[in-house]
Amino acid sequence: MIAVTGPTRNGLGRLLNDPVMRSMGPDDYLIVLGDSGVFEPRTAVGDNARRLKVLPCRILFIEGGTDDYDAIADQPRTPWNGGAVNAVARGVARLCRGSVFDIGGRVILAFGGATTPGRDDLGKYHTWWPEQDPGEA
Repeated sequence: MIAVTGPTRNGLGRLLNDPVMRSMGPDDYLIVLGDSGVFEPRTAVGDNARRLKVLPCRILFIEGGTDDYDAIADQPRTPWNGGAVNAVARGVARLCRGSVFDIGGRVILAFGGATTPGRDDLGKYHTWWPEQDPGEA
């Protein structure tokens, strides 16, 4: 099974109580569409990834507008299911932008990124990164 959810960085409570999530197992995937909390600015990536491990399935995520793009760039890329991922922890991986994956018999394009509204140069590399903007590549 493949399930899709929005941001999880502010807590997993709603997911842990969801009947679909409770029916999932280690061969299933949850895809988090932005702001998973793994690449929260100025925090330990490994610790953030481990908190997602309470979920009963494999976690895949696409970066969002509050992620630390410097920390993302520091992660090694590896091929996986036709695309590229940053394997952050066992069972937790970032789907690299522009990759096309075969996941559970489904073809999935990872687009990722988001423009932060109201940004100015004072917050650059603190609350937003230019790399987060969707681009031609």
